[in-house]
Amino acid sequence: MRAQAPAVGMSRAVHLTASAGISRMVFDVAGDESVTGLTLRGGFSPLSALDVTAAVEHWPALAGRTGWDVQLESSFYPIGRRLLSPYLLVGLGYFVANDPDPTRFDRRGVSNSLALGVSIVGRPGFGARLEGALRVDAGSHDPQLRILATFAPRSRERPSRGAEARGALYWMVPVSGPWRFRTAAYAVKFVTPVNARDGVGLATLLAHWRIPRADDPSGYTWDTRTAIMTLGWQHQLPGRPVSLNLEVGPAVSLMVEGPDAYLRPGAHLEIGSTLEVGPAPLTMSVGWLWLSRERVSTTPGTDQHGVMLSVGLRL
Repeated sequence: MRAQAPAVGMSRAVHLTASAGISRMVFDVAGDESVTGLTLRGGFSPLSALDVTAAVEHWPALAGRTGWDVQLESSFYPIGRRLLSPYLLVGLGYFVANDPDPTRFDRRGVSNSLALGVSIVGRPGFGARLEGALRVDAGSHDPQLRILATFAPRSRERPSRGAEARGALYWMVPVSGPWRFRTAAYAVKFVTPVNARDGVGLATLLAHWRIPRADDPSGYTWDTRTAIMTLGWQHQLPGRPVSLNLEVGPAVSLMVEGPDAYLRPGAHLEIGSTLEVGPAPLTMSVGWLWLSRERVSTTPGTDQHGVMLSVGLRL
């Protein structure tokens, strides 16, 4: 994090935002059939880097059913509002899929979603959003791609000029727990400053990991993908040519299958360094990751603990 970064601005005014678009969703219940849906979203922006919205989605032909979903959502813009702005969206709501065949039952239940997206906004606020989402609804785990036209009048009003983005590779040295990285995890991290030396770090790691067999380390009992998200308070110790930073905060993993499926909470600690040379400074870090495991898991073992090592670039 750059030492001269200003604090992220806040505004007392409330501004409205609205979106409408289409989506393609892979419906797990129907054997991964891809279906088209309609999306409407509206809400307000209480802060310059945050949207709070309500969304309604409709699938006219959902594997022979008619599907609806209503969710309360929150979108966070970690580097502020610019012409091109990445964001993280989380949602919680209720899903219904009505079946006209009386011999088959309807599907309904709580739904939640996690999405990563990019917002493109011009003046006076018209633009577009492209987001990839992972949905969990009524026992179905459904990846989804959404394209929306948007109107958000204050979208580029107060960008976070000091915010930064980083790309990195992560490796885990396991200390306890059954999971092992098969390859390096790909990560994108955003740091939003709140004053000259402190900021909020938000990272998403996409990892391919597995649980090796106890009797045959070359085999495995589970092999799957996971998204690991960390949110932490970061403090910087500026210096030349090397600056240091310390980050601590919660962590969460999201898997759609396996003995520790769905959301598992945890925490992380990271000590990082940046070689302040060139247009894309080199970053390195060492840290600790803890993830709570399901106590009734079909795969026995303790919580997952590991030493995390990373190398990357500050963009």
